Amino acid sequence: DEGSAFCVQCGARLTPTAMQPPVGSQIAPPVAVDIPTYLVQSILATLCCCLPMGIVCIIKANGVKKLIATGDYQAAIQASNENKKILWIAFGVGLVINGLYVLTQLNR
Repeated sequence: DEGSAFCVQCGARLTPTAMQPPVGSQIAPPVAVDIPTYLVQSILATLCCCLPMGIVCIIKANGVKKLIATGDYQAAIQASNENKKILWIAFGVGLVINGLYVLTQLNR
């Protein structure tokens, strides 16, 4: 059925390319979505703040890219927000660890 989001035979979700509007229809093309992946911030968190959490953030950033590529924008937004939250935690942990290191070096 034209305009369906799911296949009537198998129930699989149809991709946007499978749901092309009929020729001559007035349906506007999909709008480009700008969802941040936080890849650069993830790399910086890995190098400067907290290595384990930074690696998790890099993996999540790639997951956001994949979700955007498949057209699952709601899941991409959710994954992007989760990545942002983990990045802030990594920044805080890195700040505390680096601060403690500096304090121990000053007290020598």
